[in-house]
Amino acid sequence: MSQENPTHKIEFLQNGIAKSYSSTTESKLYYYTVSSYCDQHSTDNNSLFVKIIDDKANSSKCYELKEIDVQDENELVLVDIESDEAHLYTKVY
Repeated sequence: MSQENPTHKIEFLQNGIAKSYSSTTESKLYYYTVSSYCDQHSTDNNSLFVKIIDDKANSSKCYELKEIDVQDENELVLVDIESDEAHLYTKVY
């Protein structure tokens, strides 16, 4: 669940499919991968990248998965590689 916009949620399923939900729009299916690189982006600090793929729009977006404070393992930070904008999510189990 997005901390900036609590009505926006992304559900990452184990099969490489992600679902995006919002109170104002229908759910939308995406595909995702997690790896040590994303398109032409990589780092030397062992970061992981999440690539979210929208087949219908024929587009994809890369996010760096940032390390967070170990004390709060319920938070997920995805940083947009292009804009360097951080998106903070709360994990929902």
